[in-house]
Amino acid sequence: MFSRKSAAIKQMAKATLGALILAAGANAVAAVDGTVRTEVRKHTGDIPKEEIKKFLEETKDIRSQALPMNQFIVSQRGNTVLFVSDNGRYKFTGPVIDTWNKIEINNFNDAMFSAENLPLKEMGFNAEMLNPLRFGDNPSQPVVVFVSPDDLQSRRLLSELPTLKKSFEFTIIVVPTPQTPFNLMAYFACNKDQDTALARLLDGKNFEHLPTPKGCSVETLSNRLLSYRILGLNQLPSVITPTGRLSTGDRPDGWTQFLMENMQ
Repeated sequence: MFSRKSAAIKQMAKATLGALILAAGANAVAAVDGTVRTEVRKHTGDIPKEEIKKFLEETKDIRSQALPMNQFIVSQRGNTVLFVSDNGRYKFTGPVIDTWNKIEINNFNDAMFSAENLPLKEMGFNAEMLNPLRFGDNPSQPVVVFVSPDDLQSRRLLSELPTLKKSFEFTIIVVPTPQTPFNLMAYFACNKDQDTALARLLDGKNFEHLPTPKGCSVETLSNRLLSYRILGLNQLPSVITPTGRLSTGDRPDGWTQFLMENMQ
């Protein structure tokens, strides 16, 4: 259905995400073929100057203005589809295109698919740049999770991981909530002993006694939060399954069935 539009959608994906990245101050690279290779780099002068120069040249005539809205709502009644900002201020007309999933949103079902799928592999998302923790014995079933150590909903997910150890490999990216103490943020951002950090994260006890690593730079933490923002995530935990299915916030029925139903 969208093969004729694929080239245009790729170009839109490149320009849209590229603009967001530059505006947010991320060090990410938009690849020439239109895919996005997210590389959160250290701020030590290793800036992709040629890529940024090329992007600025290609988009020099584009004028951009962010609109003050939070979420984008797609509503459908019968055959009538309405695109509107969450506060009702802005109404949109199509086409509305999800440049990451490469689909045009024409109805409620399209919107549900777009909201519930995050194709990290096709986007070229590289979690290694965020120094994640690893847990699990099955790398053929990779799961990416964003959690906070002191978030109740994240803790419910973390409590289930031991029973899922043989079925999946979890890439765990620790981000703070606004209430997370500094020593806790620093411990999981700067701890070089990943086995110990993973054990403490899963245990979830005595966090108030965790030491603050000496000479800790919060650069890793900043990069994690930046990726969390760019991916459009806004609740913890955020879980991306092996099939790209996304789920955010709490799941009252637990995570096991959801993950098992979304194995690749």
